[in-house]
This record gives sequence, structure tokens and C-alpha cells, in this order.
Amino acid sequence: PTFQPWVVKDVASYMQKIDLPPSSSAKRSLFHTAGGGYDDMHVRRGDSLTRGQSIRSTEEYWMQQGYPARSNKTDDVATLSIYPTNYVPLVKYWEKYVRYNNNCNLGNASSSVRKLYVATDDINTVKSEIENLTSTNGHHFWTVCNKTVVFMFNPQEEHTTHLHQHLAPNISSRNGGNTITNGHDQYSRALAALVDLQILARSDVFVGDDRSYVSRLLWMLRTSFQDGRAHTRDIVMAWGGNAKKPPWK
Repeated sequence: PTFQPWVVKDVASYMQKIDLPPSSSAKRSLFHTAGGGYDDMHVRRGDSLTRGQSIRSTEEYWMQQGYPARSNKTDDVATLSIYPTNYVPLVKYWEKYVRYNNNCNLGNASSSVRKLYVATDDINTVKSEIENLTSTNGHHFWTVCNKTVVFMFNPQEEHTTHLHQHLAPNISSRNGGNTITNGHDQYSRALAALVDLQILARSDVFVGDDRSYVSRLLWMLRTSFQDGRAHTRDIVMAWGGNAKKPPWK
């Protein structure tokens, strides 16, 4: 995709605030497959929690943990109240990530740490999940292939809400029930989303869910064509498996 010059400039400035390995080809377009040296996850919640497939996937996850099935099978998020959470927890993504890296074929072999960027619209909850799992299992829980995993997040946390979230914290005024958002903050949210996409597109390993449009877009952004063949950088789906893939998949 092509963006206005000021958008590209703003994204580049934004990226300088994030301590990730630089792109190996700075002259490439905004989204490209050059770079890497880190991994990432996209933990999508927000309004997606109210969708039928998300509700059923959450039920399936908790049933695998020994909880009973819902007696009410309607697509109502309230029916998930019998479970500890009404979403698939972060640990599910982590387990998939660890299992995928069993062969320890990670870049930066000389480094003792592995950076893992988490793009999410539920940043406070995800951070709490990390803290709770750490206090329960110890810091060794966040180790893969003898590397300590360092979690990283978007530095402008206040702008990482869902782009179309009507109750986002940038509401500037209300008039007769109509919400009027601040244009600058709306642009900041869009910019934060573009930065997340660039980071997710460049990583060595991406972990997401097959029901997210972001994950589907990343199938294309992480794919390059060489010698008439498609080459896709590593993608792991934490849950969901029936979404349509690009034609070459």
C-alpha cells in the first residue's frame, strides 16, 4: 500500500521510540518482510468478544481446561460468565509460541534475550496476565530456548484501543447522544495501528488468531513472491482455523 509522505514520516518517528531491531532495508515501503530479529503476537479482543465464533472458541478453550459447556448456546457474551474469563487467555498464545519454537531455530543466537512485541487493544489486561503468570510460575515461565523473553508494547498505550471503539478515551464531547471525537486523537489511533502492522509484518514469528482481520491481512503482508512462488514468514495461529487464507495457501 502507498501512504502520504507525512504518514510515512510519522510512522518512522514513532518506530524510533520502540526498541526493536531496525529494518534491514530502510528504503523499502512501509510494509515489507525485511527485518526480523524478534517475534510478536496480536491479541485481539475489544468488540470481537461479542461475536459468535469468539464466544464459541472461548467456550472450547475453557472446556479443554475442565470446565463445563454452556447450557445457553446463544451468541451472548454473558453466557461465558461461568468461566474465569470471557476471552481466550494470553497463555494460549504463549503455549503455541513455545511449542512452535521447540526446535530453537531462533535468530540472534548469541543474545540471551528474545524480544516479543504484543499488539493488543486490551493492553492493561494483557499486562496483568503476564504479571499473574509470573507470580504463579516464576520468571522462568517466560523462557524459550534458554532465552529470557522480554515483552514489549506500543509506547502510546492510550491510542491502542480498537479503531472503531465508540467509547474510546479520546471522546471530546457529547451532543444529544452523538459522540464527537477529537480528530488529532483519531489520527493517533490510526497511526498506532499502522505501527503495530509494520512491526507484526516484519517479525520472525507472528502469533495471532485466525478470526482476526489483522491476522488475515498479515498473511499477505508477510508474504513475498520469489521465482514465481510465495514465501510467507512464520505464522502461528493460537486459535481459530477455518478462516480463508490467501489464494496461494
